Amino acid sequence: MKAQNRIRSGLLDIPFYCYFFFIGACVSYIMASYFRKGTLLFWVGNILVVAGLVFMATVMLKRRHAYKLLESIETEWRTATIADTVSEFIIHYDQLLDELSSFEKHHKPYVKYLNGFTLDVAEDTFQWRLREAIARETTSTLSLIKREYAYNNERKRGLYAYFVDEIKKYQNRFLGEETWDLLKESLEKVYRASGSEVNLHYSLFLEPDELLPSLQRTIPDDSLLENTDDILLPTREPVLTLEGIDGMEGHKFEYWCANLLRNNGFQDVSVTPGSGDQGIDITAVKEGVKYAFQCKNYSGQVGNSAVQEAHAGKSFYDCHVAVVITNSTFTSGAKALAKKTGVLLWDREKISSMLS
Repeated sequence: MKAQNRIRSGLLDIPFYCYFFFIGACVSYIMASYFRKGTLLFWVGNILVVAGLVFMATVMLKRRHAYKLLESIETEWRTATIADTVSEFIIHYDQLLDELSSFEKHHKPYVKYLNGFTLDVAEDTFQWRLREAIARETTSTLSLIKREYAYNNERKRGLYAYFVDEIKKYQNRFLGEETWDLLKESLEKVYRASGSEVNLHYSLFLEPDELLPSLQRTIPDDSLLENTDDILLPTREPVLTLEGIDGMEGHKFEYWCANLLRNNGFQDVSVTPGSGDQGIDITAVKEGVKYAFQCKNYSGQVGNSAVQEAHAGKSFYDCHVAVVITNSTFTSGAKALAKKTGVLLWDREKISSMLS
């Protein structure tokens, strides 16, 4: 999209018909000046002057708004087409569709400046662009697994789990056999590279009639069991005791905290990838408030640096509240800094209350 050049070449130019109104306003002013005040022609002349100027101002303001909206459309387009993750792509592409819809609704005379990239075209090419985003995220995830975290199995499995969570979050947006084939191939590549012992994406590719029997197989026939306590029902991931998380590896602790948040009413809980997380390990939403969490599994006290990182990372993820959550306690310096910056501190006692 070469919107910038198209805009500068025409959209902000004064329309030719405005010159006629300007000339008419000048003539009306001269006419009003010629006749005595209070006469009919005097008032007619003044009214024409005002009407002409108001019309010109309205036209230029509307064109200026169209200019700004077109600039925003171009920005969203560029951001979406280079997005590193599927979620980032969908967020920006949805914004692009909303702005295109608004542009076509309120600025019909200027649709030509879209140069053919209309709302219909954007909607028709969504799956194609989505497949490009899947390919980009697959490439970047595999690069992290094979290079940066080649010797860190927990991180590799965490990246795979994050990729699967992201796909599940937007699975209703994937349409068509071509998109699902690419998705399956990408998930399989990341799964194999991560060395994960559990296939987290298996259920994504089951048909509804296949999914139900797979769940039923986890429940044995009652006639085969004398003790009904032996029946294994599919449940959410169990929440461990406080003692069970002490000494837990960092990334595993992050996923434990994510599960704890889900069990306490948080929604859209997402564990960030290990690389470039800007100090934030989990993002989640509760009652319309978006939280940014930094997780610290320490044997000693948590200090100032965790508070500083959480405070900085909150803005990066556009969150309202920053939280440092730990199985331990905080130093007096960390508490003082948290009070000053507004960062919440959730210590061992807070976690205990969330478990009860």
